[in-house]
Amino acid sequence: MTNQDLKGIARLQQTHTYANAARQLSRVAVREFTLTLSWPASELMQNRHDGRHWSFAANEKAAYRHEGYLMALSAINTSGFESRDGARYRISMTFHAPDNRRRDVSNLHAAMKSALDGIASAMGVDDSSFVEHIQRKGHAVERGRVDVCVEEI
Repeated sequence: MTNQDLKGIARLQQTHTYANAARQLSRVAVREFTLTLSWPASELMQNRHDGRHWSFAANEKAAYRHEGYLMALSAINTSGFESRDGARYRISMTFHAPDNRRRDVSNLHAAMKSALDGIASAMGVDDSSFVEHIQRKGHAVERGRVDVCVEEI
């Protein structure tokens, strides 16, 4: 083996060590992820039920749960987030309505129930580990959206 070969091997070992250290550091440091969901369907708003049968919104609930699951899975894979057994999480939601009408924040939070179930499922945790919820009203955007941040506390 030549001296140049030995230097090349040493460089590869050093690069490999740095890559492993960076991977481990990112695994330790990532304790949150963010995702964006579409505006909840009007059928999911509690004040819209008007005493109707539970199946009135069943399709919309299933679709929004699936959207929450897929978007969370994508965000988790992109960020490198890993959930831990027994961990507790804070959910921060910013609601960007599709128009400037007045809306009740607690009603918006209730409309997010099925999406939060999907997010918990993607994380592999029970939604009872979401122990702190923060809701904010953002500015109006076309077609509306909900920005969700999940962080371990």
